Amino acid sequence: MGNALNCGGHLSSLRRTLVSPFSLEICQQINDAHFVPISSVIDKIFMTRVLTTAQKRDVLFGRSIDQNVTTQVVAALDSDRNFVALLENKMQAQNIVASPILVNSTVAH
Repeated sequence: MGNALNCGGHLSSLRRTLVSPFSLEICQQINDAHFVPISSVIDKIFMTRVLTTAQKRDVLFGRSIDQNVTTQVVAALDSDRNFVALLENKMQAQNIVASPILVNSTVAH
């Protein structure tokens, strides 16, 4: 970086204080850390939508469902707020549909 700025310099340490949307205050030492369910943090990263039972079944089989209300990727949750999939709007024939781009294979059908 110093060469690019024509000023010389070096980096002796680096400390991240934010990995948006997660701040340093919620971080833990690796030995003290524990797994956090995806469903407890997914709404901090993506818009969410709750699926009906029929929609959940379709998404788990890789089928498209009615489009999302946004053009952004949306996290799909079941009625118990379990993470099911990430959905993205796509053109299919002449219609816009929400297609699964990542499916959580550990969620119960």
